[in-house]
Amino acid sequence: MSGVLNFSGILNVMSNLHKNIVAVVLLGAIAVGATFFALNEAHRHRVITSDSIVYLDTARHIAEGQGIRTGILTLNDTELNPAQTQYPPFYPMLLAPFIRFGVDPVFAGRLVSASAFGLLVLVVGAWVWRTLGAWSAVAAASSLTTLPALTSTAAAVWADSIYVLITVLVVAVAARAFQRPSAFRWFLLGSLVGVAIFTKFLGLVLIGVVLALIILFERRHWVVDDWVARTGIMPALMALLGMLLFVVPLLARNVLLGRPIGGAVRHFSSQSLGTILHDLWVTLSKDFTANWIWVTFLVMAGVGVVLLMRNASSREHFRELRHNFLAPVTLAILTYLIGLVATRWFIDTDPIHTRFVVPVYPLIAVVVLALIASAGKTLHRRIAPILTSLVALLSIGWAVKTYDFALGPYSIPETSRIAWVRENTTGRDLLIGDHAPEYTLFLNRTSLRLSGNPNDPKLTAEMLKTLEMRWGSRFERLLFTLTPDLDQREYGDVTARLSRKDLAGTNLQVVHAEPKLVVLELASTVRRT
Repeated sequence: MSGVLNFSGILNVMSNLHKNIVAVVLLGAIAVGATFFALNEAHRHRVITSDSIVYLDTARHIAEGQGIRTGILTLNDTELNPAQTQYPPFYPMLLAPFIRFGVDPVFAGRLVSASAFGLLVLVVGAWVWRTLGAWSAVAAASSLTTLPALTSTAAAVWADSIYVLITVLVVAVAARAFQRPSAFRWFLLGSLVGVAIFTKFLGLVLIGVVLALIILFERRHWVVDDWVARTGIMPALMALLGMLLFVVPLLARNVLLGRPIGGAVRHFSSQSLGTILHDLWVTLSKDFTANWIWVTFLVMAGVGVVLLMRNASSREHFRELRHNFLAPVTLAILTYLIGLVATRWFIDTDPIHTRFVVPVYPLIAVVVLALIASAGKTLHRRIAPILTSLVALLSIGWAVKTYDFALGPYSIPETSRIAWVRENTTGRDLLIGDHAPEYTLFLNRTSLRLSGNPNDPKLTAEMLKTLEMRWGSRFERLLFTLTPDLDQREYGDVTARLSRKDLAGTNLQVVHAEPKLVVLELASTVRRT
């Protein structure tokens, strides 16, 4: 038994399609259904964030032949449409062809994310089919649609859905590559890790996952001569080449442009290890107990472990399953989480939440289904398909019940902020503020994004004078568009820093005020125009 995804395995599965035609049709239907389910989830979840706006604006510049650039400025930029280095470009590159042919940018982002989720369902189904059989594959694939963390991520205009798919492929191919090393598999593995980093800088954590799998599968071959003789040096070089093919150009571009290697300035973390572990536990427990169905699956898996441990006749079966499947997948999950905790401990970024942890969720689902199927096989050879069919039916039923068939096409309502900016500003104005990038997305205006960090030392009167000198001659007006009645923890202090009382020396003048939009203008630009 092999617990890995490989081309020969897929060919074997395809050769027996006529024997499993029902399972094949179900897998295809679940994959298509998962895509539409994710598109439908956009009605219930926030699909546009500040990250999304940068992705979409970058994709629009790529579609227009301007390269990996953005119209969203930062405090450090000195030229219009600077190079976009904060986020890797793979996701915007996938969106650009759709935008080029007239597809709405937001819908293009949602479509790519949802399609990646559908592909994830197929990949997990093929992997589990090769390991546990056709009905287990249907059960595993359908169970993914019952995890709101996965479907909400796939509904959003983020790179995360693509990243989740690549992470699962990395683990599947890594297991096969280290069981049966070959130049092609090593190059494919390295390339997948490179693509993951090309999608999200967090993909660097996957290097640790691969190293952990090396230790697992090569632990008895640490004598250098023996290891080289058995696997050959060329496959290892091919893996390194595959990864560097994507990583070196990405990081070298940032260095040559004088930008941080990781895309954005990072600081040493002020979070304690205990806080980070608490955030991780809260996120995992919340995401896997969000609905009754996953509580049921986890209980079934727990009962399965007890049965496998107590039944002497099943121990050999379980030992084989653990060696070829559970050990590498579980190790990959643990290594990824350890790498995530380590990066958050040393680097000051957002607290651990669903978007950071979700790449391991399909792997956890696969482990749970493997334990349920194995427990059924322990009891009786006919119990396993009954249990997996039950899981599939519960999952499909939950997804159908959750899908809101009455909802029409999704659209983002225009806010009062956008309406005022549309009516009272032009493309000759520079819009500066915490929510200014949304005007770049919806109105194609040049904006300068302010940090939401209240301790940012750059948000001073001197910095505002610098902005006036830098951009005052290029724009008719410099307008600060602030949102004081939104989340005060994120925006309140920034608003206070830019208030007339705190920065009176900059001659800021209020030109508009409403509960969710305050617009201030530098008086010097008012006089000049």
